[in-house]
Amino acid sequence: MDLREVLQPCYYLTASESARLQLATHGGEPVLRINEETESLLLVNCPVAALVYIITATQSLQVIDATGIAGNIDLVLNINVSARGDMVHILNWPQALAAKGLHLVEGQSGTTALYIKNGW
Repeated sequence: MDLREVLQPCYYLTASESARLQLATHGGEPVLRINEETESLLLVNCPVAALVYIITATQSLQVIDATGIAGNIDLVLNINVSARGDMVHILNWPQALAAKGLHLVEGQSGTTALYIKNGW
């Protein structure tokens, strides 16, 4: 039995320098809304973690914040929404994010796992 580093595929959410400046919040009441009719995602005065959570919930891989944005953001994304039952699927994250200077970069994330050898 020992601890091992396990690498798993993930996405890193990155931001251009101009995006870091342009997305800084103007304050106000926090709002997080997905509008299926206008196919838009609205974040007002929300942490980047809220965006990461939404992306992760609609993707098969974990998303890690690598934007370097410390404060809250204001963001409107034009997204392609597909509602299936009670789940909302966002179909075009890379294009929608790129329009705002944000990017999903494929990578690997390490985690420590307990490895137990079968048998004696």
